[in-house]
Amino acid sequence: MSAVAATEYAAPHADLHLVALTEAQLADREMYRWMTWFGMPSLVAALFMAVALGTGQMLWVGGAVAGVISAVGTLIWLSLSTCTNE
Repeated sequence: MSAVAATEYAAPHADLHLVALTEAQLADREMYRWMTWFGMPSLVAALFMAVALGTGQMLWVGGAVAGVISAVGTLIWLSLSTCTNE
């Protein structure tokens, strides 16, 4: 009998289960979330302020103010959405 015509076929069975994250992994994930979401508006505000001081044109300060306002809004959102009970 050939291998192709074999009638004894066993379907593969995968034993899948969820792996819980450790506290250190959860803390790292939260740290990177804060650094990404709060860091970007702060970086934008710093860049606009650097351009304003470098060129001497105060028009660029508006971008810095908008960056600070968005950073404050992001800080509020991050503070409210952080779960410290896990």
